[in-house]
Amino acid sequence: MNLITGIKLLRTVFKKYRAIEAHNYSHKILKEIALDHGNIIFAFKYFLENNYQDISKTSITSDFIVPLYKDSHLTLELGVFSPLIDNNTDYAYAMMHNHGNTILSTINVFGEGYDTIVFEKGHSVNPDHSIHIVPKIFKKHSLGNVEIIEENTAHVVFYPQSLTITFTLWSSSLNKVSRILEKVSERKLIKKLRIKHGIDNPGYVLQDHFYPENGSIYRHPFAIQAKPGKNFFHNFCYKLQQIRFDDYNYLNQIFKNMDESILDNRSFQDLINGQKLEISHVGDEMITPKRNPHLNDFRKVFGNIEGLDM
Repeated sequence: MNLITGIKLLRTVFKKYRAIEAHNYSHKILKEIALDHGNIIFAFKYFLENNYQDISKTSITSDFIVPLYKDSHLTLELGVFSPLIDNNTDYAYAMMHNHGNTILSTINVFGEGYDTIVFEKGHSVNPDHSIHIVPKIFKKHSLGNVEIIEENTAHVVFYPQSLTITFTLWSSSLNKVSRILEKVSERKLIKKLRIKHGIDNPGYVLQDHFYPENGSIYRHPFAIQAKPGKNFFHNFCYKLQQIRFDDYNYLNQIFKNMDESILDNRSFQDLINGQKLEISHVGDEMITPKRNPHLNDFRKVFGNIEGLDM
């Protein structure tokens, strides 16, 4: 199923059904979208055509999200997850977090996938200010698999062993009035974070962000971001090669419009000449304290977790 047809069907589902019910009906559509590799190529072209001014600049961990569609009912995105150079899968890809009142469905459409710990819904604060939260399961988000993360459900994703790409479907669990009130709260919180912490881009501020430390879980007031690296364009060429993007006439025209000097870039020349590219994280902060804890940090907190070998 091509992406345009899939989006039309998703719109119909989310207009007819609400919250979890809509997501359950959408999973068959997501699986049909995943069967067409051309949808990944389409999403990369969409990214190029809408972000070409930034393609030669830096990016955190060399990855990116492609917003594909958004209306008052749903948001559809493509997410790209790069591995560490040594393919270590024991470090968290980003902070443990929930998505507030948002429900998430995600399907792995490319790559081996990533490991994740999903927690029981909700959490509470202990007298010592640590967080009481219960792990539910450790599992792999494997190729073709659809996962749903309900509202206020924390999870942590770990670096994949190989390049992994997902289509991600978001919607609110709230009714229209509550969504408006949530937006007002979000604007107030963004202002507070800017004043108190100097955060210009706090991300999804109505989420909760957590980190393990000394055998306990603590809440952080915002998502910790890594500093930008130096090799976004090289790593973008690596991803194009991985997904078998071979429309080089198209790339020549896009990059020529962007910055003609890119046409002489070594990484781009290697791509079009069929030379194997390797990922590069020179200058990237792939492991940042509190943002990218080790799996053993979670073991210290929770001991045995279902699905996780001790």
